[in-house]
Amino acid sequence: RSATALAAHEKIIAIGTTEGAVLIIDFKGNIIDSFSCHTKKVNYLCFDDSGDFIASAGGDEIVLNQLRLTKDLNKATVLSNYEVNVFAIVWNSTYLVWANPTLVSIGLEYLAKLFQERKYAKAADLCPRIFCDDPLLWATWVHRFIEVDALPNIAGLIPTRTPKLTEDIYNLVLQNLLLCQNYQLLEELIEGWPSDIYDVPKLISIIYEEQLKKSSADCLSSSVAKLYEYNQQYQEALQVYIKLGSNESFRLLNAYNFSLSIQKSLLPLMRLDRQQTVAYFLRNITTISIDDIVENLTENKELLLFFLDKLFTFDNALGRDYHQLQVDLYASYDPSKLLPFLEDSRYYNLEEVCFGLSCFSLSVELNLLLKAYETCKRHSLVPEMVYLLGKIGDNKSALRLILDTIGDISKATEFAKEQNDEDLWEELVSYSLKRPEYIKFLLTNARKHIDVISLVERIPSGLVVPGLLKSLAHVLDDYHSQVGLMEACERALTADRFRLFEQLYCASSRGFFFDELNGSLHVFLCGHAYHSSCVEGQNTLQVNLIILLVCLAHNALLLTRAGEFRPSKLLEVQVKITHVTVTAQTT
Repeated sequence: RSATALAAHEKIIAIGTTEGAVLIIDFKGNIIDSFSCHTKKVNYLCFDDSGDFIASAGGDEIVLNQLRLTKDLNKATVLSNYEVNVFAIVWNSTYLVWANPTLVSIGLEYLAKLFQERKYAKAADLCPRIFCDDPLLWATWVHRFIEVDALPNIAGLIPTRTPKLTEDIYNLVLQNLLLCQNYQLLEELIEGWPSDIYDVPKLISIIYEEQLKKSSADCLSSSVAKLYEYNQQYQEALQVYIKLGSNESFRLLNAYNFSLSIQKSLLPLMRLDRQQTVAYFLRNITTISIDDIVENLTENKELLLFFLDKLFTFDNALGRDYHQLQVDLYASYDPSKLLPFLEDSRYYNLEEVCFGLSCFSLSVELNLLLKAYETCKRHSLVPEMVYLLGKIGDNKSALRLILDTIGDISKATEFAKEQNDEDLWEELVSYSLKRPEYIKFLLTNARKHIDVISLVERIPSGLVVPGLLKSLAHVLDDYHSQVGLMEACERALTADRFRLFEQLYCASSRGFFFDELNGSLHVFLCGHAYHSSCVEGQNTLQVNLIILLVCLAHNALLLTRAGEFRPSKLLEVQVKITHVTVTAQTT
């Protein structure tokens, strides 16, 4: 036997069978009770709220059983015995309600009465209860509502799956709403209904014709875009969304590949959301032409700058052909970003550009710097002009620009430190001699980079320099500190020299042993050597001392030949020879 109906309560489940029996089982699958109440299959089962009673509908009767979950149960009570099939039962609090064709007939008569009274909204609310799963009744009454221009009352209640009506009914409903200009409800149904129950291409065509006839039908564009998506016409859907200014555009952009066909729509997308648009193009930069993007954004300079700025952050080499354009745009629309751009771009840094470039290429890069300088000059961007002059190599002009235009000695000093040019420091000192506050600043903050004595000597007679004495006191303190440091270093170096000389002396006075075909050989670092066979039987120490005597005498001869022979030198050699001789005799 097979199951034909099912009902569940908190702890038990009821199953109706084809033989008309009702099985009561627990959630472990154990059959704890059963009833044989019907002669035909069980159509419906329903528990009351407490779970003490279960009602079953089978064939033409409804049976109510009281559950005690024991073998001793009350006899089943037959509540109804109609001559026609019962097809639904429902508990409602303490009442049990069921439906059969007789009740449906009564319901249809009531609907007709409501139509006569033009109570279409109330009639529509009753339709799901009366029609249930009968597609023929639904189709019939949809036509009735259309005839009296009351379709909006029932349109949202029409079932789409259980039961599923014919495609013609759904097409009729949507077309009627379009003709009645109920665009809001039409859009809601297109959004809520499955796209496979009506003819999507046909509806697109009808809406398009309606838009051509009436300009007010432009509000249907979102519905058309959704229909295009249903019909897998994503390019057309995207164009509609862009025209509407809808963020749905970016959902489509991220879901499908429009890299090659979307560039002409770049400007509207940028106006809609520049962040999302540029992020999309950067993710697909390998399949997109940067030249085409720049061309499409030319009419809106601010959006073009935004794109180039994000492109430079993403990869500063990709848009190098537009760096000069980027300089012009920064100068006009966002000057605060120009200097960081110049510092980060390798094409405005000759130290990086010069490597491996020909003279022609180098002249091109230099010309790029000069154009950027002219742009900054037109917009009076002094910090940027200073930077570019420094990169070109005109450090003196850059320094003069800082001093004359900005008038900031601290920036001028920092610039001179960066360039590390003695002529530049001389230029700064010469300029500062006319300004007492500049002299004080240099003595206080740049004394490690300039000749302080020369600066003090060059101060014009009669010029009052506030705080000069204090600045000079700082200079002297630094001088004493430097002298103390040098003396400490000298002491450390002297000790190191003696130690290293002692190591050198020991190494030089030690011979090296070699095995040769003609016998062993002893070699000294001074270059002298002897064979072991030549001094066989002699004391090794005495032999080494003799070699040392020979070395000293040889040095004296070299001094004589070099013209540096002086009695003091001869005396020094004699003393060394005498010392070595005495040492040898003592040994």
